[in-house]
Amino acid sequence: VFLATLSRNQKHLEMHSYSAQSGEQSEMLFEEDNEKYVHPTHGLFFIEKNGFLWMSERNGLNQFHYYNVGGAKWSITTDDILVREYVGYDSKSMKLWFMGNYKDLIDQHLFEVTLEDGKSGLITQITRTNTFYSAPMINDAKTMIILRSSNENVANAYDLVELENKSLANIFTSKNPLADYKNG
Repeated sequence: VFLATLSRNQKHLEMHSYSAQSGEQSEMLFEEDNEKYVHPTHGLFFIEKNGFLWMSERNGLNQFHYYNVGGAKWSITTDDILVREYVGYDSKSMKLWFMGNYKDLIDQHLFEVTLEDGKSGLITQITRTNTFYSAPMINDAKTMIILRSSNENVANAYDLVELENKSLANIFTSKNPLADYKNG
């Protein structure tokens, strides 16, 4: 059992693990401090039996940090990419998928990074256009369905992503609900 405690002034957070059988505290896994506030907005994402990902803004950008009960911990550096949402993890390939955007841009994209022995590999941006992608759904560790929208086209589109070769194919585009309206 894991429990995060946040101080009343929201400047200090502690993550503890507890025994599910006895309820006794096993260990304190990590602490976070910030002179303004700590901003825990996501839960833990378990990617292996004793290991999990934690999202934190402690380095100035929202990024993933890996922890396990045995004491291993490291940051998954995403350079200047702001992590927005955990999408999924494949334990066989050790690939992590997440939604994010470059810190100076508003559009959101799907990214992939391979996790290896305390470090993160090359980050690959899978989606490309100046579009906002969201609502990712992993079907298996091979394909994903994502929702695409943009300022230029009000209609939503669903794309099938083949994760191995990073290809995208449109599977459905809705009719533009504003097509019959005149602006100006």
